[in-house]
Amino acid sequence: IDDDDEWRQSKITKQVKILENSIEAGVVYTGNRKLDSDGNIRSISTPNAEGDVTRQLLFGSLFGTFSALAMDRNLVSEVGLLDESLRAREDWDYYLRLSCVTEFHSIEEPLVTKYTGDYNQLSDNFEHIKQGSLRLLQKHQSLAKKHGEWQKMNSRIRYGLGYSAAMRGDYWNARRFFAAGIWWYPWSFENYFWLGLVSGGGLTLKPA
Repeated sequence: IDDDDEWRQSKITKQVKILENSIEAGVVYTGNRKLDSDGNIRSISTPNAEGDVTRQLLFGSLFGTFSALAMDRNLVSEVGLLDESLRAREDWDYYLRLSCVTEFHSIEEPLVTKYTGDYNQLSDNFEHIKQGSLRLLQKHQSLAKKHGEWQKMNSRIRYGLGYSAAMRGDYWNARRFFAAGIWWYPWSFENYFWLGLVSGGGLTLKPA
């Protein structure tokens, strides 16, 4: 569990019960909510993707914070441990690897609380995010092409990089990545939306 995450008391009990009673699902994940340093709710995620979720993952559905996940320990022998060569996006990589060998089950209830603030987090390092994202593309290129999601995955990666840059006030890189996301997948409306937001720099968007 990350040191900026908290679990509801019932989280593990609910996940273990599903794992014990499910034949197909080896992974159970929950909803989550994000709070700022003052305790105000920034977002609530209640995902419901289940079964074979590989296609959703390739297009960037991360199912929230990594600590929302519980899995059958026997899966470790099949997929291995986290890839320590990734400086970021290791959760996305691990979800993808798990999705290739088992099905997912969701608990929509937000049983994990993640705090976001001004303190240093791994996700705050843009270069780590960039390196990890591009490495992720390399690792899963064959899988994405097999499922016909290579263009969408590239677009989603660029969107994530653009968003990260925008939140740091790096509008030049934000515009570059959002535009690249549109080039890879012209039907990605989120890239158009955010490209418009960052076009005016600090005049149209205030960093978090």
